Amino acid sequence: MDLLMRDDAPLTEQEWQAIDEAVLRTAKANLVGRRFLKLYGPLGLGVQAVWVDQYRGVTPGLLTTYGEEGEEVEIEPENRTLVPLMMLYKDFRVFWRDIATARELGTPLDTSAASAAAAMLARAEDQLILRGAPDVPGIMTVSGHASVAKEGMWEEPGSGLATVARAREVLVGNAAMGPYALVLSPDLYARLLRVMGQGGRLEIEILQSVADAGVFQTPVLGQGEGVLISTSPDVADLAIAQDMRVAYKGAENLNHSMRIFESLAPRIRRPQGICVLE
Repeated sequence: MDLLMRDDAPLTEQEWQAIDEAVLRTAKANLVGRRFLKLYGPLGLGVQAVWVDQYRGVTPGLLTTYGEEGEEVEIEPENRTLVPLMMLYKDFRVFWRDIATARELGTPLDTSAASAAAAMLARAEDQLILRGAPDVPGIMTVSGHASVAKEGMWEEPGSGLATVARAREVLVGNAAMGPYALVLSPDLYARLLRVMGQGGRLEIEILQSVADAGVFQTPVLGQGEGVLISTSPDVADLAIAQDMRVAYKGAENLNHSMRIFESLAPRIRRPQGICVLE
């Protein structure tokens, strides 16, 4: 069964390829959460929920002669939850006259509408990862995460580095080791693009040695917001049922409606590996 209904669309294989490439290119340029979260899947379009386990027995390994003692890393049954995989989508339209023009003149098909839809869908995905949804905790909203206070709004050089260093100290104290990713609102990110001291290095360049999985910015975060997270999969990952694909919805007034969609959800196992900058 062709769930994408592509065979119903009057597009050639090359035209579909152009649309797919435009979507992939734009998604890669806009997605933030996937740059630091490990991916679990794809599981298949029919999978609608996944288990998320929180662990106990997260204590140091033992040192004995014969291994006669031990405590397992166990799943707490009361903290095993079923998280729905959310369906995210954005529609766009391909006009029949654009198809005819491209074929008659031998020019590439205009895929700008597909690119715009992919950018908007990427924003929705990062919104889900960071903010969550009903029954789906996000990185910024999950209960039990750590937090540190920012030093003002990072107006002074070095204040951003000092804040993130304290956040990393908190995560290490919570046994959430790195690498660490730093996700910032655009205003905080912009304040890091300044020279530190007499060495001629930007503050963000020095910060990248503290947030060694990368420093990212996203408009999903509001003014003054940020978070440092361990990228270890025992802290969080991203479960994917269906990765981003383009489906054909049908024709209306000779024009062709398309839908970019995906199905996924973040799985946060150890909120102690997340430190929100407040």
